[in-house]
Amino acid sequence: MRWASWINFILGLWLIVSPFALKYSHVSRAVPEDVILGILIAAFSLWMAATHEALATPAWLVVLFGIWVTIAPFVLGYSPQLASAVANDIIVGVVVLVLALVRAVGVGRPAARPLA
Repeated sequence: MRWASWINFILGLWLIVSPFALKYSHVSRAVPEDVILGILIAAFSLWMAATHEALATPAWLVVLFGIWVTIAPFVLGYSPQLASAVANDIIVGVVVLVLALVRAVGVGRPAARPLA
């Protein structure tokens, strides 16, 4: 399930650059949220992807980060004119959340062994 962590790492990097790529870098609420959560998601996902150990704590933290990114536009009150910021956070947040859940649930399971 390390592939899920690699995808979340890429999504974390996307969150860091998305305010500038999608041209909502002038929004004081959205930019710090996306940059900080992007750094956290990328860092914890890289940690999980790069290690050979199954680590439950960082996996569940990324789940929480995904939840926050998904609800942040509503909690922080992004302006209705920021449809790109809202859509970006919801889409990225849901994907991060689902992939992190796949990783977190897979942590406790033994690796599949080939039938031979």
